[in-house]
Amino acid sequence: MSTPIVHETIVLGGFKEMMKKIRKMEPVMRKEMRTRLKTAGRIVSDEAKVRAKQQGLYDTGKLVRSIRVGLRARSAVVVVGAKREGRKGGKYEKGYNYPKRYEYGQGRKRAFLRPALAAKREEAVRELAKILDETAKVWRD
Repeated sequence: MSTPIVHETIVLGGFKEMMKKIRKMEPVMRKEMRTRLKTAGRIVSDEAKVRAKQQGLYDTGKLVRSIRVGLRARSAVVVVGAKREGRKGGKYEKGYNYPKRYEYGQGRKRAFLRPALAAKREEAVRELAKILDETAKVWRD
């Protein structure tokens, strides 16, 4: 799996404690929670795909197709895994992660992931809150 190129986090109070309780839940409930977390992450990844296309970053489509949601121990992350192929004997023989150049290089003029997070942060937080409320309700019942 590729390293995420953006390191911004939405902090939720009580998330760690909730995750401990979720680990105790039946596997079906945990699977459902993981699916729902990916749904919240998809809000940002879908916006990132739209922004990448708007920025003209759709030459081969590899970059846009590589934008996906992953799960880490305590969070959903949006990952961009596109890698430019290197030339044998060249400086980047093993290739390089070119989305980083768009996101952080050239004065950040072609950034697509951070602006997607900024635009969809509130919607993603609302979805996460909804997930937490529904999970708490099930947990109480």
